[in-house]
Amino acid sequence: MSFAFVENLMAITGIMIILAVSLNIINGITGMLSLGHYAFFGIGGYLGAFLTVQFHKWGLVNSITEIPLFLLIIIISGVLASLAGLMISGPTLRLKGDYLAIATLGFNEIFKIIIENMDFLGGPKGYSIYTELGNRPPDFRSNLIWIYLFVFLAIYVTRQVMRSVIGRNLLSIREDEIAAESMGINTSKYKITAFLIGSFFAGIAGILFVMYDKFYANPRDFGFLEGIPVLLMITLGGLGSTTGAVMGAVFLTVLLQLLKLVPGISSQPVLFYALLLILIMILRPSGIMSRKELADLDIYKKFRAGILRRYS
Repeated sequence: MSFAFVENLMAITGIMIILAVSLNIINGITGMLSLGHYAFFGIGGYLGAFLTVQFHKWGLVNSITEIPLFLLIIIISGVLASLAGLMISGPTLRLKGDYLAIATLGFNEIFKIIIENMDFLGGPKGYSIYTELGNRPPDFRSNLIWIYLFVFLAIYVTRQVMRSVIGRNLLSIREDEIAAESMGINTSKYKITAFLIGSFFAGIAGILFVMYDKFYANPRDFGFLEGIPVLLMITLGGLGSTTGAVMGAVFLTVLLQLLKLVPGISSQPVLFYALLLILIMILRPSGIMSRKELADLDIYKKFRAGILRRYS
């Protein structure tokens, strides 16, 4: 394997970890079934690309250094994606199960159709930052440092949320929404909160993806079928487990990238997804980690106790 292949694999894996952790907040921790997560991914990617071009044309790259300017674009992309999450979560609050899944799936397809009909964003051909800037690359781009900075941020924020009252209320909604409401929990507010956090990090993953290598946002990259692997990641790792989401993202991303090198299989990804989902349901329906975290594992407890004894 070449260094470029390994670097690209690490970058894709990091982006998928952000997506898996963010979707796990909605689907795993809160217990909702959202199939439109890739729309937030696409919103962040497209808006981030558009802002990058505009900031270059406005000359902001000459007055603001690269790091704070790119960070500003990333944050704006995440915020705008979270606003889209707010827009979809509001009308669908009363929907549950399959009905919510259908509504969010429709939102994903509506986003894709709208983008394909926006000429100023390239239409069905996609939006090329390189072309918009006169066949030259932007002055900044995402790299492994940027990607894994937000990987750790997504994991840290999720961990802090789970340790707070918000996390306990989200779990109560997952276990029994009617009981949670009877205890005085504002379930609507916390559902919206889950969508806001999840869509925010999905938007960030989108701009990191677009700005990593090709500087190109294509509507075909943000369709429902492209988002199926993220659903498989959190199912494989264990719904509700952040550790499981990370493990599922790493395992499945590496596996899919290696399978692309195998003739025949790479042209039938949907068939592979179906077979993998069947195997998961038969062999490990609760996922690798079930609902456990790293700190719940005996091997981690023994390792931590050994470290404490050694340095105490």
